[in-house]
This record gives sequence, structure tokens and C-alpha cells, in this order.
Amino acid sequence: MQQAIDDKLQKSMSFDTITEIFHRELKGDPVDPNGRLYQFGFTRPSSSNSGAVALVTMAFEFFAKERGRYTLRLEDLENPDFQAYLAFIKFMSDQSKTSTGKLAEPLMQAGYGGQPLTTVYIYEKLAVKLAFIRDANDPDGAKPMIRYPKYNLVSDHPYYTLRHGNSREQVEAAKRFKDYLLTRDMQLLALQKEGFRPVSTEITNAEMNQVFGDFVEANGLIPDLIKASQVLIPRQNGDVIQALIQTYDELGDPSGLRL
Repeated sequence: MQQAIDDKLQKSMSFDTITEIFHRELKGDPVDPNGRLYQFGFTRPSSSNSGAVALVTMAFEFFAKERGRYTLRLEDLENPDFQAYLAFIKFMSDQSKTSTGKLAEPLMQAGYGGQPLTTVYIYEKLAVKLAFIRDANDPDGAKPMIRYPKYNLVSDHPYYTLRHGNSREQVEAAKRFKDYLLTRDMQLLALQKEGFRPVSTEITNAEMNQVFGDFVEANGLIPDLIKASQVLIPRQNGDVIQALIQTYDELGDPSGLRL
């Protein structure tokens, strides 16, 4: 299916691309030459960070389009065309999973025969892990094809040292542990074992290519973050994100002329 999307649409994967696929199928023009319907899934936004990230990406793409920077506003969420767009994606997609791991798990365990979804919106690290597991368990089987969305963002994993209620020795130990995690060897280990992008600037794209090996070409991994993100979404206001999630939860099925 992904190869058919690449060949027929010749567009970057984005929510605009996904809605075009859905609209084509509703008009009787499926993208898949075998007639298989496109199934797209992301996690429930009110329960999972990656689902909330998907919503931010949808909203930014809808309002920003080709602009590099845009800050979502509360009044944007009242836009009827935007609400119709969200309702359409909500109606046509699967958001039954409450965690990103649960969304990716069937692909890792049962393979593609046991997973009805065509495309899943997950973290890059899980996509890397999926590629490794699939290659190890079924090297001659279907391979996951990783496509980076045109509008992308980085989901950080911050490290906090809590001073309140802790002794000076505990705080010092926490700082030393952080320094240990940031060493070159540990950053490479996190990349090799879990697919986490290194935060150390000492690790080059060439080294990442070497660690990923054949998965770069075979699965579509892009070690260079700049190349992976055509448009990197800037940080958005937390209150607006929370309101966006609530707006999405309250939407019913799409109806009317905008469908």
C-alpha cells in the first residue's frame, strides 16, 4: 500500500495526503491496485502523548500550510472548516489504542497478516525497533516502510533533578547519572538498542547511518534530522493543546456539505 501511495500520489506523507486517500476511496478510486482499503491509526489523544502530537500536527498543517512558523490560537479551534476536517479524520481513522506501544505491538508480534491497519502514526524509536524485530523474526517477509510526515516535531525526553526533599548526595548522584547517560558510549547504546536519537553532537549522521546499516535504505530511515523534517513544528501553547484535545473529544461524526 505504501508503495502504491508513493507511486500514485507522489506526495510526502501528511494528514493532507491521508485525507486525499480517504476521499479517493469514498469516490470509488482506491489507491491500492488490489482494491484494499486504506486503514490509518493513531493513539487516543486524551490518553497518549503521540495522539496529542498527531492532533498538533493536523492543526499546524491545516493553519500553517507552507509557513515555517505558526502559533495555534484558541480561536483557531472554533473554525468550522477545521472542525469538519478533524471530524473527518476521526471518523475515518482508528484511535482505539491508549498507548503508542500497544499501537505498534501487533505489527511486532503478529506481523502484517494480523494487523488490519495500513499506516500507524508512532514515534521514530518504535519504528526503528519494529524494523529490527521484523527483520529478525521474518527476514524474508514484508518490511515496514517508514515515511516521515511533511510536518514533524521532536518529542523530547527531559531529565529532571529534584532538589526538594532530597539530600545533597542524592542530587549529586542524579547529576552524575545524567552525565553518564550523556556520554558517547551510552548515547550510542540508546541508539543501537532502543532507536533513540542521540542528543550528543559528538555522534555524526555518518555514525548513525553505520549503526542503522541496511535499515536506512530498506525501511526508509533518515538519520539526518534536518532531512527527516521538511517543516519542523515550533513549540505550541499548552493551554491551546489541551483545548485542542477537548475539542477533538467532543466532535461527533462528520456530516453535511463539508464531508
